[in-house]
Amino acid sequence: MIADDCVAFANEITQIGILKAENKVKMVLLAKCKRSNKKHPGRKLSYREISICFFIAVIVAVYVASAHKITQSMFTKIRMPALNSPAVLSTETALPDQAKRPASPGAATTATPAERPTDHAGQGKVSFPEEKSDHRGPSLSDDDKENRSASFCSSPEGSLHQIALDMFHHSSPPGSASHTKLKERLQAHSQFYIDLKGAIFAENQRNMASMLEGYGLTRLEKRPPKEWTNVTLVETPVMQGVCPLKEVECQNRSRILIQTEQYFKPVVGQCHESPNCIVLEFSDRNYRIAQAKGWGDSFALLPVMTQFPSRIAWLLSDDIKPLRERLYDVVFFAGIFTKRRIAYANATGYLENHPNRTLKITKDKSVRRQAAAYGEAKVCLVVHSYTDDSGGEYHRLSEFAPFGCIPVMERFGDTIGIERYSECGRIAFASGPDLMEAAAIVTAKIDQGWYQDHSHVDWWKAGIQWEILLSSALSGKDVVVPGTSR
Repeated sequence: MIADDCVAFANEITQIGILKAENKVKMVLLAKCKRSNKKHPGRKLSYREISICFFIAVIVAVYVASAHKITQSMFTKIRMPALNSPAVLSTETALPDQAKRPASPGAATTATPAERPTDHAGQGKVSFPEEKSDHRGPSLSDDDKENRSASFCSSPEGSLHQIALDMFHHSSPPGSASHTKLKERLQAHSQFYIDLKGAIFAENQRNMASMLEGYGLTRLEKRPPKEWTNVTLVETPVMQGVCPLKEVECQNRSRILIQTEQYFKPVVGQCHESPNCIVLEFSDRNYRIAQAKGWGDSFALLPVMTQFPSRIAWLLSDDIKPLRERLYDVVFFAGIFTKRRIAYANATGYLENHPNRTLKITKDKSVRRQAAAYGEAKVCLVVHSYTDDSGGEYHRLSEFAPFGCIPVMERFGDTIGIERYSECGRIAFASGPDLMEAAAIVTAKIDQGWYQDHSHVDWWKAGIQWEILLSSALSGKDVVVPGTSR
């Protein structure tokens, strides 16, 4: 009976598109629970029944949509250009005239001001990576613009390390409460203990340890007893630590909380309430929410979710394969969370419109297979797992960046460093429903000879100097005012 109801419902939701299906499913299931309760007082559908109905509905919806060719109304159609012709794109996302003409080897044309992103990853429908953009002076020739952009991206001002410093000084300038609170935590004890137990990638944990050791602290290798109070505990909101913050006797322990989530778990608020706890936050969007809650004095912005180096960098080949010669148009590895199902659905529409194209969108925990696919990808996709308006998925982005694929990333709520991510890291930002459209545009540009010099790989490789980051940030040294030079 449940399966039959869900099949009928699946046929209905294909008429409105999978984008709206999820909320619709929840509403129908809620109504079904209420009807069941009227027929059988005191009985509601079990969680298992609801789960079965939900998944059958979504699966059948995708199947019916494909069978009846309804995908044409659900997905944007994009005609891919021949290698020697200008791109033919939908009118809403057509490239500017300058950008349409083929690029010379190792170079590309300048984005127009309308295409150039602002310092916010949520602006505009699709914003493309720039190769020669210049936002610091008057109009220049293409060669001058290319040289200026290359010079900027290779300078301290344009670096990933400077983004890290900009983040910290945005939240915690000298004299601020969070600046003082972090400094107190770093000076409270000479030892720290960090064991994040899979709550974060191992490379991120090594980065955090390097950052603290670079400041002069000593890492305690063995788990300390709960009663040891002369050790600063480094934890995340999703783990059971040595002395959990929720326990009364642990509330005043010296603690650094690495914020790994797109939302705040209760322990984050508990950290703010403790005089001896500081939150290291990866997202300035999350930081603004913390400020609205009155927690800003306990938050310091640092790129704690950025992997440098990437945890799979050891699998890099000696030579990066040219983008035009790669096997896959688009690669995306991630769990099939509710938020990401639309990416899988859109992939079906993409292949229907472009049968000669190749995608690899799957869940695979093998780092070897992931590295092999990234090395053969023209575009690497990043889709949020939680919500449209969230912090950036920097752990995914920094993981595949050394492999040279062009990132097409769902726009997010952060603002700091976004222009540098686009110009120097060559990230194309798009809204969730437009991601495959953006990927198709970038793929077309690659086939025409764009992005062949791998300067974005060099930018990522320059990375973040974790060993000096805290000392530089807290001292105020190495701070660059945008538009100036050292």
